[in-house]
Amino acid sequence: MRLLSKAAHKVKNNIDTSLHHHIIPNTLDRQFNPDKPNTTWVTDITYIKTGESWLYLSVIIDLYGRKVIARQTSRYIDRHLVCNTSKQALFRRHFPKDVLIHRD
Repeated sequence: MRLLSKAAHKVKNNIDTSLHHHIIPNTLDRQFNPDKPNTTWVTDITYIKTGESWLYLSVIIDLYGRKVIARQTSRYIDRHLVCNTSKQALFRRHFPKDVLIHRD
């Protein structure tokens, strides 16, 4: 298929690191091997350049089985992308209680 990767240019970080409010403690603390499913989920968003524009991919993985339990794509990186992915995971896993959802 002759697929080629295209090296991305560096993006300047525009976050003001002097602002320290809204910092949440790292509850996961690098404990990546839970004893049972639906106790620890991790999530992230990445972007994919298509022939027309950017496409954003939001994914949630259950650390117990290391499987994707929800994924959504969108042309926009907004709260709807995150909420729709979260809803999909909750519905697929029948609304488990006490799930730790970790993101960086």
